[in-house]
Amino acid sequence: MIFKSVFQFRPMPWGNFLLNHIFKLEEQNPIGEVWLLSDHPLMKTKLLDEDGKEYDPSILLDCFNLNLPRFPLLLKLISSSQWLSVQVHPDDEIAKKIENEPWGKTECWYFLQNSLVAFLNPNSDFEQCLEKNDWAENLVFLKPEKGDFIFIPAGLAHALGPDSMLIEIQQSSDLTYRIYDWGRKRETHLEKAKLSLKKFDLDKLFISSFCHFESEYFEIYKVIGRTYLASNAIVIALEEGKINENKANVYDTYVVVNEKPTKVEGTFLVIKLGKKWFS
Repeated sequence: MIFKSVFQFRPMPWGNFLLNHIFKLEEQNPIGEVWLLSDHPLMKTKLLDEDGKEYDPSILLDCFNLNLPRFPLLLKLISSSQWLSVQVHPDDEIAKKIENEPWGKTECWYFLQNSLVAFLNPNSDFEQCLEKNDWAENLVFLKPEKGDFIFIPAGLAHALGPDSMLIEIQQSSDLTYRIYDWGRKRETHLEKAKLSLKKFDLDKLFISSFCHFESEYFEIYKVIGRTYLASNAIVIALEEGKINENKANVYDTYVVVNEKPTKVEGTFLVIKLGKKWFS
């Protein structure tokens, strides 16, 4: 069985009219996020089977044989026109302890164009940054190129820069603690952020010319040409292609529940659930 996801569009103050143009939307505000697949209560994406019958995304729990409160991955297409806040997401333990949520938010970014990102320097002292309010001076800036990949584990303070575009694959969580907002006056969440922050070797999180990545939460790989999928997976078209002889437009997102091998032709991201969800 193959389900096609019905996108949801989310205007954001930092959004980019590029997404309005790509999806031919009449929305007057810039779209920042296209939710490609979601079972999160904040915004759910309906699923259509091959006959056009509509399903709630919670059906995927049965399809993947999962005993969870909701489907555990959330996929987004993101485009920015300005800096997003420097923020951090809690891990599963903190999310359960202080937010009564089933899990935190580990995520990753696959870049669709040359972009700009920032991370809090692992050698920076949080208390000193807080006292001096010199967050911007303690950031490490990177310029990923189209086709690059960054893993963002829970606890890593990060920010997406202007004129960036990416696909985000994440745990199905909306927990975000804002640390620094570039002089804007939005609320920050410094105490929760302090509890959540961890130090990472940034070099180990970056993959140039991405092909494959695996963590406990998800496994992701890029396929080019003709490929047969023999197990359950989510696929995102990175260009026009085909899935079982049916046309797939760019960014179309499908959930393949395999009863027999599924043929895909073109360039796709393939996402599989990590081992954590079956333990």
